[in-house]
Amino acid sequence: MVIKNVPCCYCLQTHSVRKYGKAKSGYQRYMCKHCQRTFQLRYVYSAYKNRGDKYPKSGVKPIDS
Repeated sequence: MVIKNVPCCYCLQTHSVRKYGKAKSGYQRYMCKHCQRTFQLRYVYSAYKNRGDKYPKSGVKPIDS
């Protein structure tokens, strides 16, 4: 078994970080017992996913004349 010391993104403590479930994206969530904050090592933002050809590549809605 591999033990990974994950530093807290906020207070940089490594001894007080514990696993805290999984996010909707499937990535592991962590909680720092020292500062009581949760974080992930990797994030996925679905707001930037491809919208198809509904809008042009610039992301601006075309103006109907």
